[in-house]
Amino acid sequence: THLRSDSWQPMYDAFAYETAFHENALYSTIFFKRGIKFQYPPMSLLLLLPLRSLPPDQIFSILNGVSWGMIWASALLLAQIALKSVRLYAGRSLPFWEKFALHLLAIAFTLTFYPVMRSFQLGQIQTWIYFLFVVALCAWLRGWKAAAGVCVGLIALMKPQLGVLMLWGALRKQWRFAVSAAVTAAIPTAISAWVFGLKNHIGYFSVLSFIAQRGESYYPNHSINGLLNRWLGNGANTEWNFQGFAPYHPAVYWGTMLSSLLLIGAALLPRVKRRFGSDASFLRVEALDMGIMALSVTMASPVCWEHHYTVMLPLFALALPAALSLRSRAWIAVTAAFIFSSNFWLLANRLAPTRWNFL
Repeated sequence: THLRSDSWQPMYDAFAYETAFHENALYSTIFFKRGIKFQYPPMSLLLLLPLRSLPPDQIFSILNGVSWGMIWASALLLAQIALKSVRLYAGRSLPFWEKFALHLLAIAFTLTFYPVMRSFQLGQIQTWIYFLFVVALCAWLRGWKAAAGVCVGLIALMKPQLGVLMLWGALRKQWRFAVSAAVTAAIPTAISAWVFGLKNHIGYFSVLSFIAQRGESYYPNHSINGLLNRWLGNGANTEWNFQGFAPYHPAVYWGTMLSSLLLIGAALLPRVKRRFGSDASFLRVEALDMGIMALSVTMASPVCWEHHYTVMLPLFALALPAALSLRSRAWIAVTAAFIFSSNFWLLANRLAPTRWNFL
């Protein structure tokens, strides 16, 4: 069931305005004047070009249908990530019946992982981003670095923040990955600039700056920005504002900037290879390193809704065999993280109107 077209409606409104007026003032009109929370780059509107002759409801139905197919496909790929992780970190292959059981578990975990299903329920483009990230991680584990880069390049067209993975790849000298991601992102961006105008692409930076200075106080914003806004009572905590953001607060802004720099900076540092033994292949460290980078960039965003944490599900499939291979209690931390992040804890919302809301 879809509550609303959380991504599709703002995208359609922006696309309809741009195609009707052909103005280079897309964001100043749609975002700043009308208060429509179209927070995606102009390149994302290329998705609607093949559907422009259809009525909105039919467009939304098609996009949500694709999202549902992506969820099922991602469940099968999730099992492949887990199987590859077992081979990498445990050094063995599973028999047929265990593989079959793992595929069933992967489907069950996907359909019960709250961020994934919340993303689908809202009609969110995050479902597409999640699918592409699962494909990228699966491709990486198979050594298909260029294919993984293509997926990350496509993700950057919808969520530029995750384009930082290109920088990560360049710093790791993973040139096939970094170059393929950059080329994949560059070509549609050039097409988008020709179709929607270069000024609209430049204008998108004003939206990013505006959001970075304010963020959201509403409780599903699970970022440092959201925690600081709520803790300081800055903005509406328990009610969704369809058109507004939290007021500017210098402590929130600088706290967000500092935490973002620390999260991304720490993730860009090289991983320690010896954790998995001197004879371990570099691929073991690479895979976890890529996951840490993707999650860190997600957390560093000023607005990080609960459905943005869909990226965690494939990371759990990767991390559990790695944690078990360490022969320590690391698996307990991974399990606890899964329990807390895969569910919606309604009881905790009793603390929302209090100073303890960060809990």
